[in-house]
Amino acid sequence: MLNIVIVDDEQIVLDGMKTVLKSAGRDWQVAGTAVNGVQGLEVIRSSRPDVVITDIKMPDMDGLEMSRLVKEEFPDTVIFVFSGYAEFNLAQKAIDLGVYNYLLKPMKYMEIYAALEKAEEFVVERRRARLEQEEQVKRLKSSIPLLKEQDAGQKQKHRTKIIGEVLNYIEENYSKNISLKEASEKVYLNINYLSEIFKAELGENFTEYLKKYRVKKAIELLKRMDLKIYQIAEMVGYSDSKHFSQVFKEITGVSPKDYNISSR
Repeated sequence: MLNIVIVDDEQIVLDGMKTVLKSAGRDWQVAGTAVNGVQGLEVIRSSRPDVVITDIKMPDMDGLEMSRLVKEEFPDTVIFVFSGYAEFNLAQKAIDLGVYNYLLKPMKYMEIYAALEKAEEFVVERRRARLEQEEQVKRLKSSIPLLKEQDAGQKQKHRTKIIGEVLNYIEENYSKNISLKEASEKVYLNINYLSEIFKAELGENFTEYLKKYRVKKAIELLKRMDLKIYQIAEMVGYSDSKHFSQVFKEITGVSPKDYNISSR
């Protein structure tokens, strides 16, 4: 089941969206509605929805600012923004904030259904992955010898914490021009030592991991949004779309254009 909150300053849009979702015949529940970002935050905090669908242009607080605050408090919330403005800078800002999809008004009901079906698959898969991760942690903890040398354990714990911080740094900044040097400064480590423990922990170096992560994010954008290849390249940290296409093909075996065609 998906719990959904809808935020729009036009009552006719709110009523229309509720009707469309009800007529879908799916297990989609409208947990609440709001007419601006301030009210939207209150509804979201009280109902903790899986999905938020919001307009951008609204009084008091716009949809992008509300989305930023929602992602800070409830990072797992899937957010759709819709707007009558086909402006790339708005789409870029939405993606930077962690918004799942950017839709243009007027929306056909089949487009809404398709977008929510993908979101539902994403939520279900994330729940499954989280359960698996919890089970893996339990198994890992049970496999650690009770008499493991304390010093060695502390060193491993420190290394794991450092790598976790680097991975978070990549996740938050992959769309920018980042490097191992900047990451090492972020965690206050010698660049060579960080490179060594990064590869030891993950089995690949920083550059390879970053490339694969950016391609993974690009694939998500190709599946969700109707954007130009050069726009997606910029969104995942490549100023040169040709270089991006080369990296994409190196990782996936196909070009972004061919992948986009095959996934439609």
